[in-house]
Amino acid sequence: AIAGDSAGGGLALALLQHLRAHNRPQPAAAVLYSPLLDLTFSGDSFEANRRREVLFKPAAYRRAAEYYAVGVANNDARARLAPIRAL
Repeated sequence: AIAGDSAGGGLALALLQHLRAHNRPQPAAAVLYSPLLDLTFSGDSFEANRRREVLFKPAAYRRAAEYYAVGVANNDARARLAPIRAL
């Protein structure tokens, strides 16, 4: 089994996609708690709900994503920052 919360949920899904792409065995179960699945923040809900967000402003999320993705230059690796797009 694999599990992840927030950014860890995104990493868990990216790992599952990597395993699938390389024909590797999948875990029997996956649990994602409030997964962060799109570090590009390009989904409609990000803007639609920005006034409802009580902890962070959009700029803070984007800054955090830049720190998370430091050194990620090629498009293949960047695609893993938005595992929701690969489903």
